[in-house]
Amino acid sequence: MKTYIALLRGINVSGHKKVPMSELRELLEELKLNRVKTYIQSGNVVFDAAGKDSSLLAESIEKKIAQQFGFEVAVLVIGLADFKKALEQNPFLQEPGMNPDLLYTTFLATAPAAGPLAKLQEMEPTLAPERLVIKDTIAYVYCSNGYGNTKIHNNFLEKSLKVTGTTRNLKTIRALISLAEPEEHR
Repeated sequence: MKTYIALLRGINVSGHKKVPMSELRELLEELKLNRVKTYIQSGNVVFDAAGKDSSLLAESIEKKIAQQFGFEVAVLVIGLADFKKALEQNPFLQEPGMNPDLLYTTFLATAPAAGPLAKLQEMEPTLAPERLVIKDTIAYVYCSNGYGNTKIHNNFLEKSLKVTGTTRNLKTIRALISLAEPEEHR
């Protein structure tokens, strides 16, 4: 069994794409996933699965949600080890004076192509005082004025990079890792 974290994009936001967490847990259990747990109402799920590829898991969850709820939801499934690595590699955590409440991570479905990535990197000076670092399928964002006021929000990154993504704050990332780890590792 391997532990995964599923991030659903855009559910339960402003009354749109409502997915009750109890029904989401049942749905994943119907897919034969084990130890299914949800965290807050915004589409964060931890589960165990035997010998499955994360992209296949994401696809099966997306299909099941569409069948049960009648709308499409982008789902990213990340192995616990890779999720922890994303946290450990956050470059802003190493810098003194960074407010952890202003750190966000956007998980991308795939690595962005070179062209869109280069265009976004050319724009970086215009984004100041906000900061952005992209490593493979992860975009690290420091929102100096808060996420509600940032230029580097999820939709901006998706449009600029031409890749589906979903964003989580540092508190949520740490909570999901804690929820996913077996009791003996906490």
